[in-house]
Amino acid sequence: MSEPLPENLPFRKERLLSLGTLSLLAPIPLALTFTLEPAILVAFLAILGFFMLRVRQGRVPLLPNWVLNVAAVAYLFVFALDLRAGSRSLLKTTIHLLLFVLLLKLASVRKERDFSVCLTLMGFLFLGSVATAFHVSIVAFVIVFAAIAWPILVKWALWRDLATAEDEWRREKPGDLVVDRRSIASSVAACFLLAIPFFVLLPRIKAPFLKGIAEGQEISTGFSESVDPNVSGSLKQSDKVVMRLTPEGPLPVGQSLYVRALAFAHFDGVKWRKPEQPGLPVSARAGGVLPLVPPARVQVDSRQVLRIDLQPLHSRYVPYPEDAVGLRFGGGMGRVPFVTGERDLVRNFQLSVEPDRTIQYEALVGGPPEVERGMPLPNDPTRRRLDSARVRALLDEILGQPAEGLPALRVASRIETHLATKYTYTLQVTAGGANPVEAFLFERKAGACESFANAMAVMLREAGIPSRFVTGFSGGEVGLFGTYVLVRGRDAHAWVEAWLGPELGWRRFDPTPSEGRPSVVEVPLSRRLSQVTDGMEYFFDRFVLGFSQSEQASLAERVREAFVTAADLLRALLVSLREGAGTGFLAVLALVLLAFLGLLVLLAKKVRHLFGPALPPATRAYDKLRRLLRRAGAPVTPASAPAETLAAAASMGAGGPARDIVLAYVEESFSGEVAPERRVLLDGLLADVRATLRKKPAQ
Repeated sequence: MSEPLPENLPFRKERLLSLGTLSLLAPIPLALTFTLEPAILVAFLAILGFFMLRVRQGRVPLLPNWVLNVAAVAYLFVFALDLRAGSRSLLKTTIHLLLFVLLLKLASVRKERDFSVCLTLMGFLFLGSVATAFHVSIVAFVIVFAAIAWPILVKWALWRDLATAEDEWRREKPGDLVVDRRSIASSVAACFLLAIPFFVLLPRIKAPFLKGIAEGQEISTGFSESVDPNVSGSLKQSDKVVMRLTPEGPLPVGQSLYVRALAFAHFDGVKWRKPEQPGLPVSARAGGVLPLVPPARVQVDSRQVLRIDLQPLHSRYVPYPEDAVGLRFGGGMGRVPFVTGERDLVRNFQLSVEPDRTIQYEALVGGPPEVERGMPLPNDPTRRRLDSARVRALLDEILGQPAEGLPALRVASRIETHLATKYTYTLQVTAGGANPVEAFLFERKAGACESFANAMAVMLREAGIPSRFVTGFSGGEVGLFGTYVLVRGRDAHAWVEAWLGPELGWRRFDPTPSEGRPSVVEVPLSRRLSQVTDGMEYFFDRFVLGFSQSEQASLAERVREAFVTAADLLRALLVSLREGAGTGFLAVLALVLLAFLGLLVLLAKKVRHLFGPALPPATRAYDKLRRLLRRAGAPVTPASAPAETLAAAASMGAGGPARDIVLAYVEESFSGEVAPERRVLLDGLLADVRATLRKKPAQ
């Protein structure tokens, strides 16, 4: 159904090629966020590429209306099938529909309004790509897309204007329009700059309406309701930054920094589960302290603050340092001005809502130690034994005597030392079978941190010591500027908490060999420089994706406080001036203000020079000539004709050089260029005019 391009639509070929170019670029991020299947994207690009090739050759498939109607009805069934049995996602199904409609519409443009419909569909496609992306690379895509789309849209506006003058475009066919690159660059830069205040001031929504999934973003480790210690999570093998820790004091370089995420009490021989009893609800207004220990024991003033920026872990549980006594959220967890959560019997803390973006909170650490001394009840799950004869025999061998006759601290320390020195650390975890603890202790004798912590927790219970299996993080790398610690997925760790009696309470033990214990390390400079991309991702997650209603309010409050402070300083300055005590200061202030204004003028000229439109040489010289005459007192305005400008120059004795400048300007205005021999003389002619005007005052 190909036919020659109809002549009733001006610039049909140019506009179809422009739409095709933008439509080729717009959906690419959808495949990177897995919102669009790669196979469908490839098929769309192939069909669109074939369409653009035919348009460039002067022929394009022009579908009749009955084909469009049949395709629309048929796609209703495709849409339903795709939604129920295909992608099973309303977002993906809608994107498929958008691609299908865009292709059909491009192949059936007959009227002027069809172009507008195609442009709108392409805009929705671009909007979908941006709205479903959450990686900082989407900023680079938007910049590239804007650089390509802006000249096209400028030409588009010119094509529409020329289309109304049918005689002109039929006579000259000005399809290849030249758009000034400097003007395009300045307008794009201005739009991006204007977007910043709009982004800050526009009302926030609670959560994104559309959300894609990027490969490598999945979190799979012990941050769910249960954990299998014999399955090493993908997070442990990931280089992705999951947390950023900024302490008030020095960084703990060379030390393990245990950040507790979840503790588990129930063990069925294979999996660990958190306590079944509901936790204690806790809440506080934004900026208030959510206690992790009984509120009466929380001494806020004696604590240091450790700021934590947490990436989404697909969990409501919030990691915190094991010595923390309270958490403080600045808000932004919802539309309400307070934060609610729940603290269970083993000190796990979970929020009432699952964070879907980077959140920032503070942990109160340091100060007097808070020992968790609560004794587990006789039927507490932390006391439940595995009743393994082999484990009990190994325990007696390690201790040299029955465990009941030894202090709990000595028993726990000997088990920890035995596992850390007699077994091998490896991430190559194999299935543990029906009894994974015995398989690790007597057969494999090698495993990841989860296997070591699992074995020690079971051995402690066989010795009559209550124990917990704990997951979290235990290390990181010093950040680029040495003021924070980046915690990556590979820093995920597991350890044990044991109850050593009412005096010592619950204590941490880490039976993993030293090579498997993450610690805070200083990385080489090359590695630190590579952290720049991590910093960009953090900034994007924290201040773009994570910019919330509460942060808008906080920013407004800081701006208000800044204005109040400035007003107070100005008021104090005026008072001192009235009292005659600020004369010298006033002179210094005047000089500073004059220097500042001069700097602004220089910057304004520089910006105008960089981003202003690039004038042709003769036009630029003519413009400078008028400014020179105007400064000398001649009645010359931007609306003055060349003859009036020349007459004014002649009256001031500069008619000779001014005449050559005016002639070059007229030649350039009508022919589009000026002769090279005349162009090289322009600067010298302007210098002659300037010298003449300095010698001869205005008449």
